[in-house]
Amino acid sequence: MSRRGPEPESGQRPLPECLTRFLDMPTPAKSRQDTLSQPTPSPAKPTLAVSERTAARQPNRALRGTLLWALLYNLIGLTVVALLWQAMP
Repeated sequence: MSRRGPEPESGQRPLPECLTRFLDMPTPAKSRQDTLSQPTPSPAKPTLAVSERTAARQPNRALRGTLLWALLYNLIGLTVVALLWQAMP
């Protein structure tokens, strides 16, 4: 049996290349000394301008519309339940 799966003569199809491409290219293992001696570089965090930071915190228009719809939906439902409760004998 090869790394790509069972051979075609066994009656089963071989595995597709997208599932086996990383089996053909193993990554070389780093030694523990190399890993400890070289610090990993930290990704630089981009600084945002003040206007970009405040704009990112404000909810967008779609979120406001969704929240307004949910509020109205619940208020209408509560009103219907209250009217039905009042109509009960």
